[in-house]
Amino acid sequence: MDKIIAANRRILALDFDGVIWDTEREGYIVGQKVWREIFGRWAFCPMSLFTSGRWLARTGEEFGLILLIGERLCLEKGGPEYVKEESGLRPVSAPAAAANWERGAWPTVVLAGKAAQWSCGPEPWGEEAEPFPGEVSSINLQNYAWSDFVAQGAALKNFLAFFGRRLAYWRAQSRRQNLADWLKPQPIYPGNLEVIKQALASFDGVSICTTKDRASVEALLATLDLKMLILSKEHTFDKKVQLYILATSFGVEGEQILFVDDLLDNLLKVRPLGVQVALAGWGYNCAKSRLEAKELGIPVLKHLSEVLEFAKGRPFN
Repeated sequence: MDKIIAANRRILALDFDGVIWDTEREGYIVGQKVWREIFGRWAFCPMSLFTSGRWLARTGEEFGLILLIGERLCLEKGGPEYVKEESGLRPVSAPAAAANWERGAWPTVVLAGKAAQWSCGPEPWGEEAEPFPGEVSSINLQNYAWSDFVAQGAALKNFLAFFGRRLAYWRAQSRRQNLADWLKPQPIYPGNLEVIKQALASFDGVSICTTKDRASVEALLATLDLKMLILSKEHTFDKKVQLYILATSFGVEGEQILFVDDLLDNLLKVRPLGVQVALAGWGYNCAKSRLEAKELGIPVLKHLSEVLEFAKGRPFN
């Protein structure tokens, strides 16, 4: 009887950033704080450029890579008037200087002109920020090659690990110092609260599987009095391992779990477990990845409410 009951169970697993919550603005803010701590100025990369490449990042560590790539593209397009001299700069902060990470992560130029003015100006996400130079404002990362991003991340793994640790520090500091200000730029997606409440009532289990830190997820959920099982980076960054833990915890097979993520790479990695997967079309992905998902037979959802049919045991999409 227990096996029969277990066989009818339905579990919903949701990524957090880009699926439940819209956190890309907060990611840019805390990423820029880390960059300034390390290098003594803001990354020459506007929020619009960062958010256009947010779909590339699998973890907060990779926010540093988006900023690095964004700055280099802007400087290349801006031309020599943006660069004062070659310098081989070292990081400003002592811990960063002692970290001895890959030299490819170090800025190699001193900024000049509009680039220097913007990078040394007010907070680039604030109302008093300097206007970003128009001649480079059209750059975006929507069509950036995923394979190139992954390769560059692998080549700079020590830098990104350091960046991730400092990101965690600044995120925790922001929460502690002014929780209201930290919460302000990161709302839940419209309609998701109502859907999650329905899911909690209709699924046999609802879990968050994320590479974000548990404390941040809990703080955001608490603003709406939501409580869910959370598998976070403190468990593992590997979504496949997270989903295995989830299946074992609930005593179900992979096909009884529906996992929704906004990053196609994560969905492809968990598929061998037999988990049913769907791409959050409203999240941090691009047209190319949505098209690829469809070609691979992975449903692309328009809204989170579409998951509710799975709880009824009906064919999903």
